[in-house]
Amino acid sequence: MPSFYTEWSKAYGRCIVDTREVLRSALARGLTVVMEGAQGALLDPSSGCAPFVTKTPCGMAGAVALLTET
Repeated sequence: MPSFYTEWSKAYGRCIVDTREVLRSALARGLTVVMEGAQGALLDPSSGCAPFVTKTPCGMAGAVALLTET
């Protein structure tokens, strides 16, 4: 592995987390969570133009699915 990645992981590795758990925890504590999806509308597989789409939904349906999956 290039040393750049090793140094980067030492500096920022603690900041990389599974955001699903962070969001679920915040919602369970009654905190307000704001999710932004404007940039993802044309990346969504159902409304975007292939091959410039992602594998998973980027709109509101994707956000709901992210928060409700177990």
